[in-house]
Amino acid sequence: MQRVVALSVTEAELYAAVQCVQDMLFVWKINNFFYVAMYDHLYQHGYVRNVPGAPMCGCAEQMPIVSRADCTEMDITQTVRYSWVNQQLSVRALNVNVDFNACNNNNNDLESYYERLVDEGRADEEELEALQERLVGDCDDPLQVLLMAFSSEIIV
Repeated sequence: MQRVVALSVTEAELYAAVQCVQDMLFVWKINNFFYVAMYDHLYQHGYVRNVPGAPMCGCAEQMPIVSRADCTEMDITQTVRYSWVNQQLSVRALNVNVDFNACNNNNNDLESYYERLVDEGRADEEELEALQERLVGDCDDPLQVLLMAFSSEIIV
């Protein structure tokens, strides 16, 4: 199962990390994590604490239920040099440029971005469904279900 890593700050921000090792998002995923956690949230915005009841950093299934989460995606360009010498192929990376942007989708929304990854075959439907257990949109119904489950566990 793919992990969706969440940074729990004063606003929910998660990023999707695809599992295919040939995918540029996989290769550079730690850069996205560092950008969001250290540069954008800590340095730019001064977010230094977690949301009460949530870890500072963790996978989506460890995060509280929220209505939505922002999303940061990377635009990656890489220049490579191919050479064929003595019947051997050689590939060398010359430079890489990584730009970090708000996800280009429905209002910078992680769920919409993840739906796009599923449509492109870069994530699967089960992963999206697991994410949707945490990103619930309107919180009224999921909150009632959670409270009913919690109240049934209380012994009076």
